[in-house]
Amino acid sequence: MLKNFLDEHGDRIPWDAITFMVGEINYGGRVTDELDRRTLSNILSIYISPDVLNEHYSFSESGTYYIPEVDNMQGFLSYIESLPLSDEPEIFGMHENANIACQKQESVSLISAVLNIQPRDKGNTASGKSSDEIVDELAEKILDKIPPHLSKSDAFRGTFKKDKNGLMDSLSTFLGQEMVRFNRLLTVIKMSLEDLRRAIAGQITMSRELDEMYSSFITLRVPSNWSRVAYPSLKPLLAWVSDLLQRVVFI
Repeated sequence: MLKNFLDEHGDRIPWDAITFMVGEINYGGRVTDELDRRTLSNILSIYISPDVLNEHYSFSESGTYYIPEVDNMQGFLSYIESLPLSDEPEIFGMHENANIACQKQESVSLISAVLNIQPRDKGNTASGKSSDEIVDELAEKILDKIPPHLSKSDAFRGTFKKDKNGLMDSLSTFLGQEMVRFNRLLTVIKMSLEDLRRAIAGQITMSRELDEMYSSFITLRVPSNWSRVAYPSLKPLLAWVSDLLQRVVFI
C-alpha cells in the first residue's frame, strides 16, 4: 500500500494520505477510544513527516533512534542490533515517568500472581489450621466489627435541616452523600462475608467472586468486590478494616 501511494504520486509524497491510511485505517480501525486515536496520530507524526528526509533527523531527543545512513540490508541490520533491548518511553513520545508506572504495574501483577498460586492444601499453615478455618475465622472476626448503618435520625438535631427553599447547607449535603456511600460499602461487606462463610460451610455454591474473596483473605488483601465500592486505599486487609471503622466513627 505504501509503495502504491508513492508510485502513483511520482515525485510528490502524499504525507497526509499516508498518515491517514496508517493512523485511521490500518491501526485506527482497531482503536475505539477517541483520545487513544488522537495519541496514535500524534506519535505517527514523528515518523511520517517531511522532516524524516532531512539529514541527521532523529525520532527521539536522545538521538538513539534515527534513520541510518546506509544503503544495504546488512547496514540496517547492524543498526537494529545496536538498539536497546528494552524500548525507552521516548520512542513512544512519553516521559521517563511512564517507565516507572509500567514497571510498578508489572511488579504488582507479578506479586499478585505469586500470591494467587499459593497452595490451599488442608493443614498447610504453621498454626495447623486449614485454609477454610483461617478464612472463616477472619470473616467472623471482621463481621463482628462491622457497625450498623449510618442513619440521619442519629445526627445532631438540625444537622439536616432545610431552609425555606427546601435546601440544606453544603456540609450537610456532603455528609448525607458520604453516609449513602458508606452504607452501601457496609452492606456489600456484610453480605459478602455472610455468603463466604456459608460457602465455606457448604451451604451455598462458591461463586467466582467468593472464590476471589477467599484468595484475598488468604493473602490478607482487600477483596476486589469491596474495592469497587470503597474509597481508594493501598492498605492491607486488616489495616484497611481498621481504617474503615475509624472513618465510620468519624462520619
